[in-house]
Amino acid sequence: MEDIIKFLRAKAAVYEVLAVPYYKEADKDFTDKLHSMMPVFEAFIKAGENDRLTEGVNLLKNFLNGTESVDYESLASEFARLFLIKNINQGIEGIVPCESAYLSPGGLIMQDERDMVLEAYYDSGLRKSDSFKETEDHISAELAFLARLNNSAALALEEGRRGDAEKLAGKAADFISSHLMKWLPAAAGDIASMTTSGYFRAVALITLGMAETDAEYAGV
Repeated sequence: MEDIIKFLRAKAAVYEVLAVPYYKEADKDFTDKLHSMMPVFEAFIKAGENDRLTEGVNLLKNFLNGTESVDYESLASEFARLFLIKNINQGIEGIVPCESAYLSPGGLIMQDERDMVLEAYYDSGLRKSDSFKETEDHISAELAFLARLNNSAALALEEGRRGDAEKLAGKAADFISSHLMKWLPAAAGDIASMTTSGYFRAVALITLGMAETDAEYAGV
């Protein structure tokens, strides 16, 4: 049982850290956090043997352990180019990392896909934080939701509520298959092809590889 709890906590930690790069510019505190998470990433490589996860973690390791210091200004510029500019000028290459933008007719945001995601949140008793300014079907929100479900499942097991833990794990598995995996492969592919940054390519590949690994080994 202890191993399952650790596994759920580890998944939650990975989803929490992966949620950050899609809505917030990197700083030293965050790259230090990525350094500290490397053993967890490598453990999931061994558990899942997913090629995208492996490639992404190796890219991130090379980026963090490079001979030159991290250029946070360049990362901020790349963040804006990838995730912000297209919202202002549709003629500029970039992505809108939201489920609606990838699945709705015409690629519009705030569509039915967003409403279905919102329903999943409400069903779990969650509301979007006022400090989070993106839409509910933004990739960061979806990853944060998975982190919450995994942490809640771990807590349920710690408290001896096996049935609740199984329900929460089932919700996480269903959310991955019903939402994230329907659009994440395309979004991750777009990021990987558009960016020249090893950091953002690594983040995209790790996110996709982690979701694929989790989908394969879902449950408690």
